[in-house]
Amino acid sequence: MTSPHRTPDWLLERIALGELPPDELAAARARLDQELSLIHT
Repeated sequence: MTSPHRTPDWLLERIALGELPPDELAAARARLDQELSLIHT
Protein backbone atom coordinates (compact mmCIF):
# COMPACT_ATOMS: atom_id res chain seq x y z
CA MET A 1 0.00 0.00 0.00
CA THR A 2 1.50 3.31 -1.04
CA SER A 3 -0.36 6.25 0.42
CA PRO A 4 0.44 9.53 2.16
CA HIS A 5 -1.55 8.13 5.10
CA ARG A 6 0.61 5.02 5.48
CA THR A 7 2.86 4.95 8.52
CA PRO A 8 6.46 4.53 7.36
CA ASP A 9 8.27 1.30 8.20
CA TRP A 10 11.02 3.13 10.10
CA LEU A 11 8.42 4.56 12.48
CA LEU A 12 6.82 1.15 13.03
CA GLU A 13 10.27 -0.26 13.81
CA ARG A 14 10.99 2.48 16.35
CA ILE A 15 7.61 1.82 18.00
CA ALA A 16 8.34 -1.93 18.17
CA LEU A 17 11.81 -1.36 19.60
CA GLY A 18 10.58 1.10 22.23
CA GLU A 19 12.83 3.85 20.92
CA LEU A 20 10.30 6.69 20.95
CA PRO A 21 9.88 9.15 23.80
CA PRO A 22 6.39 9.13 25.32
CA ASP A 23 5.10 12.17 23.41
CA GLU A 24 6.30 10.84 20.05
CA LEU A 25 4.89 7.39 20.87
CA ALA A 26 1.48 8.91 21.62
CA ALA A 27 1.56 10.80 18.32
CA ALA A 28 2.57 7.66 16.43
CA ARG A 29 -0.23 5.64 18.04
CA ALA A 30 -2.73 8.36 17.11
CA ARG A 31 -1.43 8.24 13.54
CA LEU A 32 -1.88 4.45 13.44
CA ASP A 33 -5.40 4.75 14.85
CA GLN A 34 -6.28 7.26 12.15
CA GLU A 35 -4.72 5.07 9.48
CA LEU A 36 -6.75 2.06 10.63
CA SER A 37 -9.96 4.07 10.65
CA LEU A 38 -9.31 5.05 7.01
CA ILE A 39 -8.78 1.40 6.07
CA HIS A 40 -11.92 0.18 7.83
CA THR A 41 -14.33 2.73 6.37
